[in-house]
Amino acid sequence: MRLFPEPWGNYLVLDIIETSQPDAISWWPTTIGWQLLFIIILLLAFKRIYFAIKHYQEDAYRRDALKCLFEIKHSRSQHSYLTHNQLPALLRASALHAFGRNDITQLSGKDWEEWLDQQCEQSNFKKNCSGILHQLSYNPGFEISPEQLNSVINEISLWLKFHRRLND
Repeated sequence: MRLFPEPWGNYLVLDIIETSQPDAISWWPTTIGWQLLFIIILLLAFKRIYFAIKHYQEDAYRRDALKCLFEIKHSRSQHSYLTHNQLPALLRASALHAFGRNDITQLSGKDWEEWLDQQCEQSNFKKNCSGILHQLSYNPGFEISPEQLNSVINEISLWLKFHRRLND
């Protein structure tokens, strides 16, 4: 038994044909100009990311040296393998990594301090800790005051953070 007679519903919509949905709109540009612009922007972004990663890897020596400097500054134990006598070696190793052997191996004393000051505008070894690096390097019994030690550590920290490498 049928509840509704044929045709059932509104007789005006019986012959209407439903249309299909349109295709999804593509996010890829359709003209060659926009495609080239998109590819150029993408290449520039990859280039910038590549150089940022490269710069980060090249600055690994700075981070390592600053970490050692922090450990030296905060090590008060006699059993610590890092002592203030290793500050000049830490600074020289960082400079060797950044600038190469040709410029650095011949420098010592006042020439070394002047060279360090020339490579970094923020540090002033010649004024703030004149001769202390030389004494720490070549005089194992050199007694350094806490003020001098803090001054040397601060200057080394400034130099490590702000010196300009050859390829910068």
